[in-house]
Amino acid sequence: MGASDFLATQLDADDIIIAGCDQFVDFIPAGHLPPNPSELLMKDRLEQLMEQVSSRYDYVLIDNVPIGGIADAQAAVEE
Repeated sequence: MGASDFLATQLDADDIIIAGCDQFVDFIPAGHLPPNPSELLMKDRLEQLMEQVSSRYDYVLIDNVPIGGIADAQAAVEE
């Protein structure tokens, strides 16, 4: 389970957050490869996920693909 699963279903953030290597670090894996990544990024679920984790953590780091060559990454930035 991970971020793509959250975006595609009605999971809660608690269902995808994994405790990290120490008490101060948790992470959310990417999740299963979706057939429609661009569509998932355009849904309101991404904003809901950011709101849920932002209310819980002091810092939220997001690792993503480079924007230059991937259409999905560019679409997410434009929104």
